[in-house]
This record gives sequence, C-alpha cells and structure tokens, in this order.
Amino acid sequence: MSKRIDPEVRVIYRRLWGYVTPHKLIGFIAVVGMASTAVVEAGLVALLAPLTDEALVAKQLETVRWIPYAFMVIFVLRGISGFATEASLGWIGRQVISDLRRQLFHKFLTLPASFFDAQTSGPLLSRMTYNVEMVAESVTSVVTIAVRDVLTVIAAFGVMIWYSPMLTIFVAILVPIVAALVRLLGVAFRRYSGRIQDSVGEVTQVTEEVIRGNSVVRAFGGHDYERDRLDDADGRNRKQHLKMIRVRSLGVAVTQLVFGIGLALVIYLAARESLNDRLSAGEFIAFFSAMMLMLQPLRRITNVN
Repeated sequence: MSKRIDPEVRVIYRRLWGYVTPHKLIGFIAVVGMASTAVVEAGLVALLAPLTDEALVAKQLETVRWIPYAFMVIFVLRGISGFATEASLGWIGRQVISDLRRQLFHKFLTLPASFFDAQTSGPLLSRMTYNVEMVAESVTSVVTIAVRDVLTVIAAFGVMIWYSPMLTIFVAILVPIVAALVRLLGVAFRRYSGRIQDSVGEVTQVTEEVIRGNSVVRAFGGHDYERDRLDDADGRNRKQHLKMIRVRSLGVAVTQLVFGIGLALVIYLAARESLNDRLSAGEFIAFFSAMMLMLQPLRRITNVN
C-alpha cells in the first residue's frame, strides 16, 4: 500500500511528522483514545445482536438484564476516549502551529532585502496565517481520520466477520473500488488546494496594499481600480473553492452509490441466509449496523486528501 503513495506527498508528510514527534507522549494518549473509540463503537454495535434476539424476539428479559449496564459503560468509555482524542490532538495542533509560525518568522528575519524586493507581501502574510493553519488541519483532522477512522473500519469488519463471514466477503469487494476512487480524487484535491492557497495570498496582498496605502488610493481616485483587483482575486479564490467542492461532492456521491449497491446486495443475501436459519434477526441487525458504522469513516477517508 505504501508504494502507491505519491513520493512528493510522502516527503511532505515526513517533514510534517518532524514537528509532531517531539510530542510523543501526548500523541500516544491521542492514539490510545482513538483506538479505544473504535473498539467501543464496535462493541456498541455487537450488543445489538443479543438485545434483538433475546429481548425483542425471544422476550427473555432475564437473560439480558446486563445489557443496559453495558450500554452505560460503553457510552462513558466513549466520552472519555473522545475527550482524550480531541484534547490531545488539539494540543498537538496548536503546538505545531506555534512552532511553524515562529520558525517561519525567524526565517523572515534572516532573509536578505533582495528577497523581499522580489516578493509581494500578501503571499508571505498568507504563509504566516492561512498556510500554517492548513498544516494544523493536517495534524489534527488528517491524523484523526488516518488512525481513528481506519481502526473503526477494521473493528466494524471484525464484527461483520464474527456474525457472517460470507456477507463480509461481498462487502470487502467494495473496498478496492473505494480505494481507487480515493486515489483519483486525491490528485484533484491537492491541485485545487494549492491553487486556493495561492489565491488567498492574492486577496491578502490586495487588501494589505489598500489598507497601508489608503491615502494614496483616495488621492488618485483609485477606488474602482482597487475594487476590480479585489473582485478578480476573490473571484479566482471562489472558483477554486467551488471546483474543490464539486470534486469532493462527486467523490461522496460515487462512494454512497457504490455502498448503496453493495447494501442492496447484502440485504438480499442476508434474507436468504435468514430463510436458511443461518442468520438470526439480531445477528443481521448487528451486521447491518456495522456496515452503517463504516459509512461515515469511509466518507471522511475519501475526503482526507
């Protein structure tokens, strides 16, 4: 799998992890929290089988008195693991922003005057603000998706295999299709993301020039000219964002379509399994819920690029 990763992306993330690794202890807490969340959510789905078969179908309430307590414990653990994950990743993200911003500012202080003469200030300011924040998004959201959501998908597959290995095989056929879709969308996402960052720099540049040279603009009647400049820069930014939104929406729609087809097939096969007494109502509910548990993580994995 690692051989399919874009070499350029691999280099970028290796550099990014250089800012994360000094915070190994907090990172370990975050990973434990994400892993616990995945296991707890899979356990919640697994409880649906005995609840349905014993309490709702067989109506043997004596044998399932422990289930309400199990649900309470699961939700308490889910809250604790969620708090540990969000707090830890948030702390790491802000530390990375601080480190990058300070390092970038120190670099600016050492650059020669010729560098600043050849550069406009807008893109440089954008790197100190917007671009650095985008890196924090990679540290928090992307790491969360790469760890918690992948583990959730694995845990959901474990529940599905436990209750029906045959149905799980049919679901597993869909995974390579989604993976190919993610790979194709990743190229477009990175291209539009780079263009968006450039356009933010243009908007910042025009705005800063107007603010700093407001008296000059007034003296020479340059309001219309500056307004047109901002309209052009903002228009390019809007167009790139809309392209990104269209690609992302297309990816989500195609992913949902693929899973819709797979879901219809699973329901049909599950009905046949039930008729042959190889799958109880509770087991089907647990299996179906595990499939639903995977949908949101897979959707976020599709958008991780």
